[in-house]
Amino acid sequence: MEELEELQRSGGFAIPKTMGDALRLAADQAEQNQEMQVDVDALARISKAHGSLAITDTAKNLGMRPKDLFQWLSSNGWIYKRARCSHWLRYQSKCNVGQLEHKTTTILRADGSEKITEQVRVTAKGLEALAKLIQPVAKEVA
Repeated sequence: MEELEELQRSGGFAIPKTMGDALRLAADQAEQNQEMQVDVDALARISKAHGSLAITDTAKNLGMRPKDLFQWLSSNGWIYKRARCSHWLRYQSKCNVGQLEHKTTTILRADGSEKITEQVRVTAKGLEALAKLIQPVAKEVA
């Protein structure tokens, strides 16, 4: 209640004095809610999608440099590297909740030998979580 009173005193919030003002405020709120609903619906579609993205592609979807996303994921307990290991691994906790997966692929080389590659991939659920976690941080810095 005190916060609302302070907002009213500072001019950030005004109680409508007439029925017309109240109706205009309600219409503005309804329009704002409709605009937000589009974003909510899009995020819901993304979170229910199947498949996964490489971290580089995830960074592009989040509008950031891949290097920055790798650093953020490493600093925030999503991925790590073992000593003397060149590839990234995902933390099991992120896999358990369906945000990351680990893909292993066998590649046939030109000389006939096989090579196994490993890659951490971000699921749709992980992309949704990252969009919520990273974008607010990016907005604060900007």
